[in-house]
Amino acid sequence: MQFSLSISMLRMNHTNNDLEEFFGEMDEEFETLESVIKSALKIIDVYEKQIELSDLR
Repeated sequence: MQFSLSISMLRMNHTNNDLEEFFGEMDEEFETLESVIKSALKIIDVYEKQIELSDLR
């Protein structure tokens, strides 16, 4: 309920162009965050494999 109210207030106070720019920036932030998370998961995978290999020795 509170979220939808906030969206309604954004729409009342800003033009469609402002909203498109705002949500476009949010999309870019999420894409960046997704990229960081994927990179971190790859690094974790490499470390886990190194640990497994060292345990086998």
